[in-house]
Amino acid sequence: MDTAYLDPSEIEYVEELLEVQRKAELEEDARYLEEDLYEFIAAAWHIVEPDTPFVHAWHIEGMCEHLEAVARGEIKRLYITMPPGHAKTMVCSVMFPAWLWCKQPGLRLLTASYDRGFAERDAAASLAIIESDWYQARWPLRIDSNTRSKKRFANEARGYRVTTTPGGATTGEGGGLVIVDDPISMKDVESPAKRKAALHWWRNVLPTRIRNHAPGAIVMVGQRGHDTDPIGAALKQNLPGSVHFNLPAKYDPQYRVDTKWYVDPRTKRGELLWPEVYGKQQMTALTSQMDAFAVASQLQQTPEVDGGAIIKRVWW
Repeated sequence: MDTAYLDPSEIEYVEELLEVQRKAELEEDARYLEEDLYEFIAAAWHIVEPDTPFVHAWHIEGMCEHLEAVARGEIKRLYITMPPGHAKTMVCSVMFPAWLWCKQPGLRLLTASYDRGFAERDAAASLAIIESDWYQARWPLRIDSNTRSKKRFANEARGYRVTTTPGGATTGEGGGLVIVDDPISMKDVESPAKRKAALHWWRNVLPTRIRNHAPGAIVMVGQRGHDTDPIGAALKQNLPGSVHFNLPAKYDPQYRVDTKWYVDPRTKRGELLWPEVYGKQQMTALTSQMDAFAVASQLQQTPEVDGGAIIKRVWW
């Protein structure tokens, strides 16, 4: 707007009107994004991935629909199984916690991974979103400077995020939501003793960390590594309110798992999960270096006991 012919009082009035309009637009945008995790991810992506554009993906939409159901209290135990490199950590461990604080800043979260460094990295990325100018313009939320670290940070509404590992000391704290991103490494999953330790943590320690706060849920996401890995054990428990969202790298109707929140749109055997990023060439290069069991478990989410694996020719 050309203000060259306006006197100072008129310029000030115009600037006030423009500021009111800007605030109204930000409030409208905030209300829209608060109701749609997928759109929040697309809008906030540039903050943590400035050199990598967001690529639309139906499986990310599917994860978001299930995570939103967790936030609404419709799902108490959510298990997402999917191959590595398909944005599970970005969605579940980075974006989802930041989105939750848009509407529920007092929420207390416990996030865990088999590797403390990974857990703290993801917490730092989530914190970067929350403290960004983009986020603060829509949801002003002050982070307590006395608790600001990758291990634990809190906000002015008394919400906090604590990071830990299975068996870590900080699991003495709890909250209304626990997010477990890869509960055991693909190296440790081969050890019966380490699987037993991870299962003990899952069955006997983690449930006691859920406090009487909404949504009162646990989300566990990862790739499969063994028939008795933590996700496998959780699926066998079949607890009330539990939901499994399964995303194999290549579609196999025999292992199709649809839920009332999302349906896998693939219909042809062998269709890729995220062809825009992991196309046929990339997937062939990947599988050529992996043994049969790793392909079956980590990519197709179908591990079998004693290291056996059914590898179907049509998959690859």
